[in-house]
Amino acid sequence: GAMSFPLELLRARWLVDGVIRKWQKIYDLQSRNVSFESPADMLQSLGVADLANMSAGEWLKDKFSDRFVKQFVDGVSRVNYGQDSSINAFAESISLAGAGL
Repeated sequence: GAMSFPLELLRARWLVDGVIRKWQKIYDLQSRNVSFESPADMLQSLGVADLANMSAGEWLKDKFSDRFVKQFVDGVSRVNYGQDSSINAFAESISLAGAGL
């Protein structure tokens, strides 16, 4: 279960928190009626475009064990999106946040 990975869960939470802090800037931008020419421009402005352009597997490979990615991360993304860590890293971070990280 998840408790097989206590340190990796903690590191994953820190990683996801960083992405969520960037994403939450969207609310300030919306309150100021800021708009974007494209979704790519919006993601760039928020500082998460690099995550949208790489797979979650790439993003996580040097940060976590293969076992953690396959057993925990892939499980979460399969529940949320019906896919494994081949989804983009931004979507994966949102998926993990929704799982309580």
